[in-house]
Amino acid sequence: MKNLIIVLLVCIFSSATLVAQDISTASYVKNFKFNTQEILPEAVVFNDAGTKFFVIGNSGLIHEYLLTTAYDISTASFVQNIDISTNEKSAKGLAFNPSGSKMYVIGRTSDKVHEYNLASPFDISTTAYVQNFSVKAQENAANGIVFNPGGTQFFIIGRIGDDVTEYALTNPFDISTAAYVQEFSVSAEEPDPTGLAFNSTGTKLYVIGTNTDKIQEYLLSSAYDIGTASFSQNFDVKPKEGNPSGLFFSADNTQLFVIGKSGDDVNEYSIEPDVTDPDEDGDSVPASVDCNDNDANVTIEGASCDDGDVATENDSVTADCTCSGTLIDPDADGDGVPASQDCNDNDANLTKEGANCNDGNAATENDIVMADCTCSGTNSDPDADGDNVPASEDCNDNDANLTTEGATCDDGDATTENDIVTNACTCAGTPIGGGTGLTLWTDNADYLSYDKKILIGTTTKLPSGFGLYVQDGILAEKVKVALENTDDWADYVFKETYQLKPVSEVEAFVKEHHHLPNVPAASDLHKNGIDLAKMDATLLQQIEELWLHVIEIKKESKELKKENEKLKKKVEELEKQ
Repeated sequence: MKNLIIVLLVCIFSSATLVAQDISTASYVKNFKFNTQEILPEAVVFNDAGTKFFVIGNSGLIHEYLLTTAYDISTASFVQNIDISTNEKSAKGLAFNPSGSKMYVIGRTSDKVHEYNLASPFDISTTAYVQNFSVKAQENAANGIVFNPGGTQFFIIGRIGDDVTEYALTNPFDISTAAYVQEFSVSAEEPDPTGLAFNSTGTKLYVIGTNTDKIQEYLLSSAYDIGTASFSQNFDVKPKEGNPSGLFFSADNTQLFVIGKSGDDVNEYSIEPDVTDPDEDGDSVPASVDCNDNDANVTIEGASCDDGDVATENDSVTADCTCSGTLIDPDADGDGVPASQDCNDNDANLTKEGANCNDGNAATENDIVMADCTCSGTNSDPDADGDNVPASEDCNDNDANLTTEGATCDDGDATTENDIVTNACTCAGTPIGGGTGLTLWTDNADYLSYDKKILIGTTTKLPSGFGLYVQDGILAEKVKVALENTDDWADYVFKETYQLKPVSEVEAFVKEHHHLPNVPAASDLHKNGIDLAKMDATLLQQIEELWLHVIEIKKESKELKKENEKLKKKVEELEKQ
């Protein structure tokens, strides 16, 4: 298919018999009526082989016709049509790329060029919308559009500026890469232009319009450079079409087709060649415009050619008169792997699955590209806890918080700072603000353990969740329980935000559950035991709540006492009366 596209792109200069047409010799041949499909025709376009032509109407319908004999409109028959009015309600111009894989529509409602992909070449039923490009800044009443053969330029004509506007495309036939270049006014010859076309070499520009009902011919000293255009002559089409809207030339320049709204038909004219300009290399491009008249493959800048490389496509003649194309399967990152096989063509380190690469980690070896297009190797010195310290250097490769002596860590104590890993592979910090009494926990490397637990007694079994077991009990003159966090103590009861339960609510809870709120039931203690720190904190909470109630009762007692004194005085006063 890619080779076929190349052939289609070069067919204009390799397989067709091109001539330098002389429009003054045009003579009417015949017409083809399509008024049963379209009564407001705006443009007509043929495929390169001349076996199909397309008519676009102002309503947004595109009609496709099949010709059994190339460029012979008398053999035409209607095939199908499509409606593109959702994108352009007032369609005016139509164009295709040479291979028929792309279609372009321009119109006045949106003032945009609309690009479509065709899954099947020149089959309008397979169109899919791609993108658009606004031309409103230059022309808000566009009537026609045409591309150069290589797709690096497109031209529009409009009725507001009465001029031809040129745009350059960085990527061939990709309108998103278009940029405005220049304009050429045709108002002196045609104040109401409706369509435009070039000859096959880009050395002649033709404009048709409804003010004069004529085709105006301009000569270009540099192919497809409208800045070099100058008026040459014109040809009157009014005898056959009094309201012309578009024109098109056959690939060999020997036939002219004019479309218009008066007849709702396509009018065919034959054209005689201009024999005053020799053609030494037989490529049918006159020597006056051929950049190399000794090489039939090289004609004019932007024209199709064949660079002889099957790995390229869209071959065209460059400014230095050589033939060059773009790679069909490029290698953007220069790693020697074409894009179609490269899992990431923007990264030379990533090529295809199983290939060598470099994951940038000195601790790994045998790095290869993975199935998800990442680079990964096997770790010669693993890092089980993912702290980026290899096992050979990590004092505890199962704890990412503990790495190497002196490294920073987090001991989990909010009252300490500058936490570091000790030589015993524990994490410890210094009390915030200095001093020595902010925590009970200190680092001590001397300990007894059994599988990281301490057991005193004859058993080796220990309930889960505990680190110390004493078989026969503990006797001590003093037991100190350390708090892990200050929030574990009940001082929060005295904060203004604390919600004290009403006595009635506590009474209801006690009647139902037979123990105070937040105090574990006897059954819970029997099953799970007592956490001394939590139990002390819970009991303290109850005591503090009682004190809050006492304080509240005290306040109420004072108020009652005051009220009682007032009542007593009133009674005494009444007794005196």
